[in-house]
Amino acid sequence: MSHPPGDALLHWYVLLIEPRREQAVADALDQHGLRSYLPKYTHRRARIHGRHRKDVQRPLIPGYLLVGLDERFTEPRFHGWAVIRGADHVRGVLGSGDGYPLRVPWQQVQAIREAEDMGLYDVEIRISAGDLVAILDGPFATFVGLVQWMRGKRIGVLARLFGTVTTVHVSVEQVRKVDATVLTARELLAYA
Repeated sequence: MSHPPGDALLHWYVLLIEPRREQAVADALDQHGLRSYLPKYTHRRARIHGRHRKDVQRPLIPGYLLVGLDERFTEPRFHGWAVIRGADHVRGVLGSGDGYPLRVPWQQVQAIREAEDMGLYDVEIRISAGDLVAILDGPFATFVGLVQWMRGKRIGVLARLFGTVTTVHVSVEQVRKVDATVLTARELLAYA
């Protein structure tokens, strides 16, 4: 993906955005002639039987949006800041505490764009029944178990909790597939 050559000349800032409103704010700012950049990653998910894949674009840093302003708009009293402050769903600008917004160096913006273009942030979930997974989030974090069933975004994981094997219901985003070779013999026997 090519980026406009003038982006390197802009002053980049980070906006704090209401949850799940990043794209709407980016579109609104673009309509006002401001340059916005919403870093995204592709979330690829295999369906239950692995026949269909669904690709979803999600914000890389939820709740934040980068905006580029040229020199005439960087002073707080000019048009660019008025549009930003008046935009729906904008909570504020990431600042230093003294009232001035913090600038993001162009090199960092460019590094994020290059990594995004190469697909380094993309995620592919290939989980199916019988896979060994680690639960990463929620009350069952750190438990390891076998995927028993999958229904949409919810999965049932057969895990040993307090000496009893039970099915734990979690979201597919809360688990990570585990390579069985990294588990000890004792852990493998617990799920046999």
